[in-house]
Amino acid sequence: MAKDYFQDILPPGNDRPAQPPAPSQTPPSHTEATPIEIKTDTPMPERSIRNIAVSNRPRSSIDMREPMVPPPPPTPFTRARPSSTKSRSTLVLWTVVSIAIAGFALMGFIATRPTTVSITPRTHAITFDQTSVFTAYPAGSAATGTLPYTVQQIDLEESEAVASNGVTHVEEKASGSVTVYNDFAATPMKLIKTTRFSTPDGLIFRTPADVIVPGKKGSTPGSVVITLVADASGEKYNIGPVSRLSIPGLASNAAMSAAVYARSSLPFTGGFSGDRPGVSPDAMSGALSAMRGRLNEAASATLAKLPGVALRGLSQVTYEEMPSTADSPTMTRLHERARVQAVMFPQNVLAAAIAQSTGSDIQSATMHLKTTPSFDAAYIGSSTPALGTDLISILLKGAATVVWDVDTASLAQALANHDKGAFNTIVNGFTGVQEAHARIEPFWSNRFPANPMSIRMIVAEPKTP
Repeated sequence: MAKDYFQDILPPGNDRPAQPPAPSQTPPSHTEATPIEIKTDTPMPERSIRNIAVSNRPRSSIDMREPMVPPPPPTPFTRARPSSTKSRSTLVLWTVVSIAIAGFALMGFIATRPTTVSITPRTHAITFDQTSVFTAYPAGSAATGTLPYTVQQIDLEESEAVASNGVTHVEEKASGSVTVYNDFAATPMKLIKTTRFSTPDGLIFRTPADVIVPGKKGSTPGSVVITLVADASGEKYNIGPVSRLSIPGLASNAAMSAAVYARSSLPFTGGFSGDRPGVSPDAMSGALSAMRGRLNEAASATLAKLPGVALRGLSQVTYEEMPSTADSPTMTRLHERARVQAVMFPQNVLAAAIAQSTGSDIQSATMHLKTTPSFDAAYIGSSTPALGTDLISILLKGAATVVWDVDTASLAQALANHDKGAFNTIVNGFTGVQEAHARIEPFWSNRFPANPMSIRMIVAEPKTP
């Protein structure tokens, strides 16, 4: 049996610790410390290596009693990180694919891009002076090679509210627009001022001025639009459209009476007899000025939208006061009508006449005008012509540009399936072309497409002076 080297911690033969000595009966000296007696009912544990208390601290996460085992090497099917060589190879592959796709897309775009021909049309800018005089003839009697004109009638209305001022007795005549037809002769017919027109019910309307009714052309009657005014005031003349108004003055000539007549498509309005709220002269004057200013602006805007060329300076405007209406017990609304007779020229004919007056060789070309805001005209002479029947002498003023038209469809047809070397020869055959450039696609081709629709034609917009 191995010797216990720790047995000297306890005296041999004694299993319990030594008892403290009994206290002395002699009072303690003042120089000696008084011993403290500790009493307890719990026996002291045996002091031995076998009952040493063990700390409750946690054991280290690494058990030093077990050897550390390194992790197993990666299997052939797993890698700790991708190979840099393979990454570079993949990047190069995708780069090549991307470049190839972009190249194919670019080649496809080039191959499908249309062949384009850019054209600058021939132009002639003109500034008109006091010598720019032209003579125009009514379209019904204009000879070939002359400048014809037609008359377009436009009716516009405006209103303005003003303060009422007392009561005024009003006598107003109804009026309306009618078309007079001449199906009797090829020569124009003149109707003097106050010529009577009668409805089937016997109501009489009169012409406020002389009227020239154009002659018939073949089987087509000559016609002119005019205004008729009721023979008397009153609301009984406010009637609807009338299919036929006869001329009592022609009753003695049955053939002429049957062939010269009028027809209205709009009602006659404005007839009134009675009292209405009055308007002061100053309020009336201001309202009329404001209404006519707006009517002039509306007339200019309307003329600009008409087909052909309408010159504001040649238009004849007639203003007509319409019956007023009550807006409220204290306000009266005034009404004004403007009847505009506009002189219209065919766009290509007027442009050709202007170009010819400058010495340009127009041949059989067609052209049009690109006008500026200053372009206008005025009548020559002091008397106002009877539009639609009289020839008119006019003086053009301002500036405009004559632009030759280019038949792009015919040019594309002429270029189709031709070698690019024939481009200049073909283009020179079109007198309206001042300059032209072509870009044939794809770039490696030397011929224009066989299909004319595959040639894109671009005509440059000419600049105005």
